[in-house]
Amino acid sequence: MNFIIYKINRFIIFDFDILLEDCIMATEKENIIQMIKDLPDDVSVEDIMYHLYAREKILRGLKDADEGKKVSNEKAKEVIEKWFD
Repeated sequence: MNFIIYKINRFIIFDFDILLEDCIMATEKENIIQMIKDLPDDVSVEDIMYHLYAREKILRGLKDADEGKKVSNEKAKEVIEKWFD
């Protein structure tokens, strides 16, 4: 599994297409082990936990979107704008 992770400060951006392909072709355990192997050698336990958390949230969000559990950009914008009123 070779999905691409871009880390900017504490934000992680996954290449979704590669991430999804890898999840279909390997077990969850294999995917996680490979993800950890792809991290730098000096990675902290906290960083590993953050990567696992971010990966799970992304996969759950993509699954929800596939199941129609999503809102339009316009609706999301309306909700967010109410936060700042």
